[in-house]
Amino acid sequence: MIKVFKFLKSRFIYIVNYFLKPILYLHHYSSKKINYDWDVSNAAYERINILNKISEQISAKKYLEIGCDTDVVFNKVNCENKIGVDPIKGGTIRDTSDNFFKNNKEKFDLIFIDGLHTFDQILKDFQNSFKFLEDGGYIVMHDLMPRNWLEEHVPRISNNWCGDVWKISFLLNDIQYHEYNVILTDFGLGVFKKKGNKLFLNKIDMKRKKFDFFCENFPKLNLIKKEEFLKK
Repeated sequence: MIKVFKFLKSRFIYIVNYFLKPILYLHHYSSKKINYDWDVSNAAYERINILNKISEQISAKKYLEIGCDTDVVFNKVNCENKIGVDPIKGGTIRDTSDNFFKNNKEKFDLIFIDGLHTFDQILKDFQNSFKFLEDGGYIVMHDLMPRNWLEEHVPRISNNWCGDVWKISFLLNDIQYHEYNVILTDFGLGVFKKKGNKLFLNKIDMKRKKFDFFCENFPKLNLIKKEEFLKK
């Protein structure tokens, strides 16, 4: 009986979140879409493969992951020393990324950010990660290319949720001193390579930008196909 109750409860929550809630936000509706058919069944493999290629290329000794969930990625990244931060489950440290960075003393060669999918949070996570990233190290960010307004909407109203973390790409595009690309795979992977300690983000007020802005302007980003990135 308890199992049946839990199942019905989970189904009810699912229906409310992903069928009823969108109706409340129809005033945010956008007909614009980006036409990328991400292979959801193979998505985790794509990001794991790219993270491991980077780790191998730079001989990474220390890896940090923000947002671990079920450790699908964390457990399969090849690196000697790994720290995973998540307030709910997974990883090695049960805390928010904000608290972790306040107390952290270590530096890392490779950092993967897949935490709360809001622009405010990814901006904080990126800036904090930059401070603790070794020169020549990489920051990889997930879910930078939502396909429609449902996947992009904050708060979450879609099963596949990217949120508005895409906004970080416009602050990093063609950035001085460093390298930044968006890999066209797995709902968009942003890859940042650190070259020195200066960080000047592009001066664009992204907080007020909506999904339509993303659809109209994402071709201006430094987009790269997965195969081309791996060759580099």
